[in-house]
Amino acid sequence: MKGDEDGYSASVVEVERTDLSAPQLAEDTVNTMQAILVNAEAALENFETVVNSSSEEEAAPKDVGLIAIEHMGRVAFDTVKSAAFKLAPGGAIASESTQFVEGLFAAIEAEKKRSDAAGVSNALGDFIVGIRTNIAEFRSNLLAGKVETVDAVRTTYDQSTNQDMYLTYLTMIRDSIDNARQGTCSIASLFNSVASDWINASQSNDGSGQGYVLIKLDKHWNLHSAYIHAPRGSRLGEALVKANGGQVDLTTLACKRVIEWLFAFPPTGLGSLTVTLDRNNQAVGGIRPENAMFSSQAEYEEYAGRFRRHFETDGIPNAVKITGEKTE
Repeated sequence: MKGDEDGYSASVVEVERTDLSAPQLAEDTVNTMQAILVNAEAALENFETVVNSSSEEEAAPKDVGLIAIEHMGRVAFDTVKSAAFKLAPGGAIASESTQFVEGLFAAIEAEKKRSDAAGVSNALGDFIVGIRTNIAEFRSNLLAGKVETVDAVRTTYDQSTNQDMYLTYLTMIRDSIDNARQGTCSIASLFNSVASDWINASQSNDGSGQGYVLIKLDKHWNLHSAYIHAPRGSRLGEALVKANGGQVDLTTLACKRVIEWLFAFPPTGLGSLTVTLDRNNQAVGGIRPENAMFSSQAEYEEYAGRFRRHFETDGIPNAVKITGEKTE
């Protein structure tokens, strides 16, 4: 798979939509399954670029990377496996899907057990390369099994006593997996999942504990900066922007985020209010003042009310640049 000149992939395989017969619906579904696998390869290619390093002293934590990869796999590969079983239970592609998925997660579990002994970034990068190779082989096997699958669907349709209902069933399978291709299994969503799990499972270098994203907004509620407090944060930020087509919806990151709203506050000149969001975009701990000594509860409530109105009305601005902890 070719990435762009910076080494980050943002390609996608498109699947055309028409009114289809039963065999055509089956073929379209298998093509969409392959498209999801291509998206997973691209997301892993982006992640590989993030974790690779020439410096063992700044090694990426392998156990953290494996957690992120496993979660992404549960989303993408289980989706493909489910579609294979619904489309042709007992067929070749269902068997291939089971073999691939079970083999992949067994390999991840084995790597987890070896992570203490081989927990350097290059080893993690090599493991990602291996997974991408396995995905490519799985895609090839799906292609080889497509004719058999289409023939099986054609036979089932011909023998069906309710062909319209069977067409509806096939259409539901096709539409469901295509919705996944464009949604939870898009390149952006899969990579955002990897990035979020990487941040969640990491420790920040500022001594505050769990990794997080610090989002600073100016007095007009425009994005001032977004900074990832986690290993490889700088590279991860660049890859997120690339994978999301140039701007990142920060609400799609299922990780801890701290929002800090900066505003003019006499007499100190600048004050701020902060709120922490969990991975489900729920506020934790309320709105907290930083560098702002309010003279009364009423004054605090006035500023906190502005914060809430901005957040509820305007949300979080998208980020066209994300920085973070640097590791080379």
